[in-house]
Amino acid sequence: MPTFETTTDADWTVPTGVFELDVRLEGESGESSNYGGLVEGTLPVTPGETFLIRVSPGGGENNASPPRAPGDGIWIARGGTAIENRLAAAGGGGADADPPDSFGNDGGEGGANVGEDGGQDSSYFTGGRGGSQTSGGKGGLSAYDGDASGGGDPDFPYGGGGGGGYYGGGGGASDNYYAAGGGGGSNHAEGLAQVDRNERGGSYRDNGDGPRVQITYEPAAPTLYTGDTSDTTIDLSWGINLPAGVDSVEEWQLYRDTYPGTDRADYTQIATYPPSTTSDTDTGLDMATTYHYRIGADVLAPTLDVETVSTTNVTDSSVDLTGDLVSLTDAASADVRFAYIGGSETTWSETAIQTLSSPQTFSETVTGLSPETAYVGRAVGDASGAQDVGGVVTWTTTS
Repeated sequence: MPTFETTTDADWTVPTGVFELDVRLEGESGESSNYGGLVEGTLPVTPGETFLIRVSPGGGENNASPPRAPGDGIWIARGGTAIENRLAAAGGGGADADPPDSFGNDGGEGGANVGEDGGQDSSYFTGGRGGSQTSGGKGGLSAYDGDASGGGDPDFPYGGGGGGGYYGGGGGASDNYYAAGGGGGSNHAEGLAQVDRNERGGSYRDNGDGPRVQITYEPAAPTLYTGDTSDTTIDLSWGINLPAGVDSVEEWQLYRDTYPGTDRADYTQIATYPPSTTSDTDTGLDMATTYHYRIGADVLAPTLDVETVSTTNVTDSSVDLTGDLVSLTDAASADVRFAYIGGSETTWSETAIQTLSSPQTFSETVTGLSPETAYVGRAVGDASGAQDVGGVVTWTTTS
């Protein structure tokens, strides 16, 4: 299958006829061998839309000899680069500490939903904490916190930097004798329609190789067949294997030329057909002449636009969430819900599904939350295989 791959920032446009992507995101290891996170899954898409892929840098190197660097994370987003637009991310590993008297501690591994904390020998010189789904990891002592832009810098001279990710890990504390490792960055997979892998330390990208995104896809291309021929006629038939969630063909277009072309623009359109017509006989042809044909299809695919609107009535154990099904096309209904996670939780929870037949707002009261805890949530919608997620909103429950 065709594959797109990058280890750097990139904008990638979905090719014609592609309605679903298989994505793999790999975080970079922090030195030494603190592996990055791994995320794999599927993502419904619309041909022609553009995705933004960005590297989330780890914190700075320490003053070891040679210096030890944390790993970079990487993420993929739709519609913008803000945290609420990010659909999937892989965290980088934190860097090891390296004081001269061998009290060094390992950096934390990147991923899964919460990165691993950096190691420490002293309760005072603490390791950087792993990034989570709601915030960056806290830095140890005078080291810097991680955040949505990347990992935190270490405390100098020998602390380990935090790994990049959805949220970066914090940097590790240090003085001239004691030092602690940097925290790993977090993964994120809630924007995928299906999550196959979301692992801490599942990526083996060496430090210096950078993180990586791989996208594979299979275009839904129509197939054309030739049948019986005569001196002046050729029987033709055609079809297409549509992926799940793609409703139907809106129109067929038949192209012909006496010379083989490399794409549809090299041919002349000779006919159009309604969706139910999948065969015809081309007549009035010249004898002893070779003809080349191509078939095109306009495909109807369901699309939807879901937004997360607000959080209201926050208490010590509940919150009211509101979302908006802004648009729905080529589908009879959409299933909408909210996904949320908070505190030290490592898995997302989801509310009950609501089925909507037209664009409208929807809401849900989420209960059973922990007091004085930061949460993040977003609206999610599905329609005949298509999916969209709203931006994230945050709230903190009361005491």
